[in-house]
Amino acid sequence: MRKGAYTKGEVNKLIDSLLHPLAEQNPQLLILDGFLHALVEQNPPLSARRFLTYSLPLLICQLGGGDKHTAKAARSLIRQTMRLTREYEVLRKTLKKAAK
Repeated sequence: MRKGAYTKGEVNKLIDSLLHPLAEQNPQLLILDGFLHALVEQNPPLSARRFLTYSLPLLICQLGGGDKHTAKAARSLIRQTMRLTREYEVLRKTLKKAAK
């Protein structure tokens, strides 16, 4: 048996296991899910990117009633968010190299 607190990953899994099933019935809980993950991670840029990539499209889709147009918009949002995330990472690495 180990001593000490839970790891960040374990706490995040607990948050997900508690809130994701409930979010299917109450999509607004995805906002609470994102907030709790941000508290655990203590990394606002990472938390914001993860929320935009994973939770926001689900929230849009669920609040839109799951119709075809809303689902298409949510998929488009996911693609654009992932593209912007990749561009951000390239820019960040380029600026880091230039600063050396």
